[in-house]
Amino acid sequence: MPRAAALLVAGRLGIGDGVAGVASELAAGHGVPAAAAVAAAATLGEARAAFAALDSASRHGDWAGFARAYEALRRVLGAPPAQGRRP
Repeated sequence: MPRAAALLVAGRLGIGDGVAGVASELAAGHGVPAAAAVAAAATLGEARAAFAALDSASRHGDWAGFARAYEALRRVLGAPPAQGRRP
């Protein structure tokens, strides 16, 4: 059974099946800058939090909270602000 591996070498992050394969990929110049990987994980975490708030507000009929969470999710995803009123 393959084992997942993640290696950080010289500021680059590689993720894959097995240490040897990931090390080969990093040695060949593949992988992503570690800072980019951390930023992407943070953005995903922010998007999940905004979605959870949106979902909770919807279940509780808190439409003002829903609107705040919706705008937070739009910001995290880089979508422009909504224009005008929504029904």
